[in-house]
Amino acid sequence: MEKQELYKKMQAVYVEENDLRVGDKVKVLRHFAEDELGFGEAGSTCSKEKTALVGHVWPIHQIVNNWIRLDSKDETGWCFAAPFFVLEIVDQPRDPEVICKFFAKDAEGKLVEYEMSPDSARNYHEAAAKE
Repeated sequence: MEKQELYKKMQAVYVEENDLRVGDKVKVLRHFAEDELGFGEAGSTCSKEKTALVGHVWPIHQIVNNWIRLDSKDETGWCFAAPFFVLEIVDQPRDPEVICKFFAKDAEGKLVEYEMSPDSARNYHEAAAKE
């Protein structure tokens, strides 16, 4: 099995076991190397510009199969893709109004960003899986 595929499986287990969701907060514990444990998001290794993220708590902006994007826009003006293994989940109550964002193709085949509540997103994906 390729390292990237193994990473995706490990992250999926981490996300599921910890019930990790958009809006949850995590602390970046350390720097990470490019392609460490199969994580290979281009341009996402900790560089001098990203050093400020280490040791701080950030909300999760997006979770996809090969990275977790943190919303650091308030401080630095950009988002930051991180591997799950450098993140520590911060135990905080969840905001039930957090909006999930995802991309899907519309009727014309164009990629469109959609927003919905976490419960609506979960129901949407369950219904789509049954089709």
